[in-house]
Amino acid sequence: MIFDVTDKKLKVSFGPPDMNEWHSFDFDEPVGIQEVVCKYEDVIIEDPEQFWREM
Repeated sequence: MIFDVTDKKLKVSFGPPDMNEWHSFDFDEPVGIQEVVCKYEDVIIEDPEQFWREM
């Protein structure tokens, strides 16, 4: 999630940013309601310490 206060926008990626697109919301406009489908890989992490080292 990125707050761009100069441009008055919120930029967010729902789910991993390398697999999902970024969405931009203007602070001065109503957001409305929309459905966003997120992609992710369902993996079992055996060693969390090693997982975070690889990130």
